Amino acid sequence: MTDLTSLPWRQGRGAGARDVYAQPGPEPYNDDPPVGILATAELAEEVVRDHNAALAARKRETHA
Repeated sequence: MTDLTSLPWRQGRGAGARDVYAQPGPEPYNDDPPVGILATAELAEEVVRDHNAALAARKRETHA
């Protein structure tokens, strides 16, 4: 099983905007693995942004 924290995350769309998914490929797909459902779409957006920023920082540290 893939560690979902090692993948970029994305927010669901439309009615699923509270949903957070891991995105293993370059484009979002309907079968991306779910990470969870948050209380609000705004919270989901913040969690995705923060997770992806931390992931990018770890990658920069690894390649430095």
